[in-house]
Amino acid sequence: MTNILLIAIAYIIGMIPNAMLFGLMFNRASFEAIRSDAMGPEDIIRQFLKLPVFLTIMTDFLKGMLVVFLGMQFAQAAPMPMIMLFAALLARNYNVLIGLRGGKGVAMMLGGMVLIGPWSIPVYLVIVLIIFGVMRDLDYALGIGSVGLPAALVIGTGEIHYIFTGILIAMSIIAKHIDYTNTKANRYYAEKHERGNPFHPKNRR
Repeated sequence: MTNILLIAIAYIIGMIPNAMLFGLMFNRASFEAIRSDAMGPEDIIRQFLKLPVFLTIMTDFLKGMLVVFLGMQFAQAAPMPMIMLFAALLARNYNVLIGLRGGKGVAMMLGGMVLIGPWSIPVYLVIVLIIFGVMRDLDYALGIGSVGLPAALVIGTGEIHYIFTGILIAMSIIAKHIDYTNTKANRYYAEKHERGNPFHPKNRR
């Protein structure tokens, strides 16, 4: 019963739409600027020092740490901290409060990994950097690089059971990456069609 309650708490923590809260706290334009389903990693890096973006990313990071900390302190099974991190990540990436929008949740994942196995982080980042070196696309590197997350967790912690929960988290991030990539492609082709259509209201003189 305790474990079920902890999973529910982790899900609720992940569901808190901090991007929306911080964006609306400053102004509506800030929210539109930091919507994680509309921003790529390059955009986040460029705008990281802007206060709404910084607060959003750091809150995600701390939320990941919080759910793992609760799992370590109160859960009754060894895999529970990772299961709770997965629940929070799922709630964040497919947030029912804001229409299933959300980013990949990499910041939240890294926050959780700080407590689960800090040595897993450099292993994961090496995998991301290798993919980035090949593809020259940070968005793809972070998304596809999650394939190596289970191995990074096992190498960084020495615990084989992390491979299963690592796979769940990797699948969540990759699924969101595919969703984001499709959305970006659809937006690009819609804009291209709009520019090439002389009868579109924006193209009328």
